[in-house]
Amino acid sequence: MNYEEYFEKLYNDTRERVLIYIISKCGKTEDIEDIFQETYMEIARIIRKKGTAYIRNCEAFAIQIARRKIHTHYKLLERFKAYRGEEYDANELADPISLEDHILSREMVEQVQIFLKSKSEIIK
Repeated sequence: MNYEEYFEKLYNDTRERVLIYIISKCGKTEDIEDIFQETYMEIARIIRKKGTAYIRNCEAFAIQIARRKIHTHYKLLERFKAYRGEEYDANELADPISLEDHILSREMVEQVQIFLKSKSEIIK
């Protein structure tokens, strides 16, 4: 199975469960779509970099990536609000993130957008 087929299968097998997880953990509904997309962009990057054999349990792996993306998102929100001198709700915030993870996720966005352009609307 090639990279694209593997990603499509993983996406189809995990999307509902991952979306439910993200919805249950997000502080704002506006964040759900971004975190969902970032999750699958990161998964696509990892598959390309490490191969399909790297992932043993697709659902557990996808949820683990979603968890990291949620933490990343809210930690960046905390930093942004602190920079602007605004108050933030500590209950919204998650574990600290790595700046490297954030930079890699931006690269990943571009790669996955290119990949998704060739897919059907349902996959997108």
